[in-house]
Amino acid sequence: MGKNNNCSSGGGDKYVTMRRRLLKIGLPVSLVVLFFVFASQVRAATIVAATGAAGNWTDGTAWVGGVAPTAADDAQIGVNTTSITINVGAVARSADFATFTGTITQGSTGTLTLGDATAGLSNIALNIPAGATYAPDAASTISFISTSATQQTVLIDSGYTAGKLTFNSASNGNYAMTAAITTATASTVTHTKGTLHTDGATDNGAFAHSWGLFTSSSSSTRTLTLANSSITIKGATINFTNVTGLTMTANTATFTITGANGNFTTGSQNYNGLTLVMTGGGSMNINNGPTFATLTVTGTAVKTNSLGLRNVVVTGTATIQGDSAINRLFVVSQVGIGTAASFTVGTIVTKWADWRDINALGAANWDLTAQVTDSSGDAGGNPNITFTTADDNFWIGGTGNWSTAGEWSTTSGGAADGRVPLPQDDVYFDNGSFSAGSQSVTQDMPRAGKNITWCSAAGAVCGGAVTNTPAWAKTTSTTVYGSVKMISGMTESGATVFTFEGRGAFTFTSAGKQFSNPVTMQMIGGSLTLQDASVFGASNQTFTLNNGTFDANNFNVTMRLFSSSNSNTRAITMGTGTWTLTSSGTIWTTATIANLTFSGASSIISMTDVNTNAKAFAGGGLTFGSLSITSDGTAGITTFTGANTWTGSWTIGAGGVKSIVLPGSTTTTITASSGLGNGTNVVTFTASAGSATISSAAGNFCWDYVSLTNIPSTGGATFYAGANSTDGLGNTGWSFTACPAAEEGASTSPNLKVKGGVKVRGGVKFR
Repeated sequence: MGKNNNCSSGGGDKYVTMRRRLLKIGLPVSLVVLFFVFASQVRAATIVAATGAAGNWTDGTAWVGGVAPTAADDAQIGVNTTSITINVGAVARSADFATFTGTITQGSTGTLTLGDATAGLSNIALNIPAGATYAPDAASTISFISTSATQQTVLIDSGYTAGKLTFNSASNGNYAMTAAITTATASTVTHTKGTLHTDGATDNGAFAHSWGLFTSSSSSTRTLTLANSSITIKGATINFTNVTGLTMTANTATFTITGANGNFTTGSQNYNGLTLVMTGGGSMNINNGPTFATLTVTGTAVKTNSLGLRNVVVTGTATIQGDSAINRLFVVSQVGIGTAASFTVGTIVTKWADWRDINALGAANWDLTAQVTDSSGDAGGNPNITFTTADDNFWIGGTGNWSTAGEWSTTSGGAADGRVPLPQDDVYFDNGSFSAGSQSVTQDMPRAGKNITWCSAAGAVCGGAVTNTPAWAKTTSTTVYGSVKMISGMTESGATVFTFEGRGAFTFTSAGKQFSNPVTMQMIGGSLTLQDASVFGASNQTFTLNNGTFDANNFNVTMRLFSSSNSNTRAITMGTGTWTLTSSGTIWTTATIANLTFSGASSIISMTDVNTNAKAFAGGGLTFGSLSITSDGTAGITTFTGANTWTGSWTIGAGGVKSIVLPGSTTTTITASSGLGNGTNVVTFTASAGSATISSAAGNFCWDYVSLTNIPSTGGATFYAGANSTDGLGNTGWSFTACPAAEEGASTSPNLKVKGGVKVRGGVKFR
């Protein structure tokens, strides 16, 4: 069967016969061609699939009449066809598999594009009812692009799992899903243009769809009519990032995201009655100003679920809850730590949730003490919320997990009447905590409490000093919201990130114990001040300062790596102690110093790693005290970046060959140098690019056993590279001779002005 004007069979043969007759009567070929071009434009065509195994959609042999469908053809695949393959480039105005019982194959590259300016036959765009075998690849695509304003129906029986579906009408296309549709978890339903009805032709089907993902992010004019449909998103994302041109009709629909790490991403948009449900847990987010009728978010049976909010409005009830008192939901500002996000709610129902940086608004009663007892945690920055009253929690359980309520008491050595600490609770370990030696506390909660105190003596709260040398095993990434005090009579371990987030003045006491975990400070408006010399990090662990003030309080600090390269408000007070950096790699970075207040001119930076791995010091142009580099083995390279200033001298220990790379096209200021302390071991200085200048203001600047290349000098000092040094060229201002020895009591300044106006050169001494 071929193409005809009235959808009857035999149309193809009639066109062939007509062409032969016109040519036979002597009409010019050009006129015959024009006739058939005109005829093809005005006809409404129906193409029927071939009998048996049709083959590829785009092959003419797959169709009666030998011609594959074009965008102007309605394709019908019926009972006489046993199989057909939707391959690359398949098109039709519509596709109807009404009586088909065979197999439809659609691989990952299979694409079927449906639609032109005319509605499909019987206003059908796609019809794949039950009865066939259809299991398309998740990456396959069916696109609907009709520009006809006539509503066309889309039916893919829910027994099939479709691939990607795209509704992308160039202007005013109008499609209605007339049955529940299921797609693969990895497949996206995309609505870019035109009108899409998800609840039937008359918007009353109450269809329950199950899709992988959904996106309607576009600046094009489009209308989404959800009516009373319910749509489960098995993947992670509902994407309305660009809501320009979007009309959401009034609805009572529900979107439910069951996939982990679910995201509802949108511009500012009233979703006109929509309910959003999120049950997949993980890191969930709702951002950029949506308005819902109701919102329900529940965590899963893990301790690390979170919900990020950003200017969300719920006109009705918002239900926000964790899975249990242990598996809590962490509700945070999606804008970022320290910046509150508004959450406007008609009615709030919540339990087992901790909150941070949420500006609670709306008619809801935000006194959360009226909710489930002991269930609301305050992690800081939550205006207008009243939380569960803070409490003291004493460990009484000997060996056990932080997450076990029975290990806690409200009094020292008391009954097990406490709770797993909330972020506002203080935690104590004292003489009532451990009944025998080698007992261990396993830190397995992501938010440990406010102040963590291991008692060293009896006091106002502590019943007495901790006994039996217990262990603190920090096995989970943990945040505390206050101070930490350890004792010498304990052991500790951990390799997960330990975060300080207190928003006041807090302290850290090590009592001579190494703090093994990598440390992050996110103390908005807060500070952490050392109470003794402290060692951080067991191996290649980084101490990271993101927010707040870290004050060494003139104590020595030992770290593997230190990082504070960001634009957040923060401060570093190094004091007069020695900061020892014991690892390789980028051992120090303050490369970005925006909003950083820094005091380090009296400190000593000591690099002690002796392996051959390269090291980098990104100072960001700050002012430090002195520098000490221990022997780097046989081939260690230390690279400096930033126009840094050193108020003291540099010491590079003897033993091994060392290479120093200074920042090219930049000046490094070293106030004084009476030698590097390298003995007879040659230290090589080069520039990272071009030349690297060393500046010193006054006196004799003395080195020896160095090799300098492209290291010019500047300033008022006299620069001596030493008699045993090598001039690799490009070293203006240096004298490759021995530094003059100063007599006892002599000035090291090259120009000594004597009162009375006499000027004597050369460091002469007057008695």
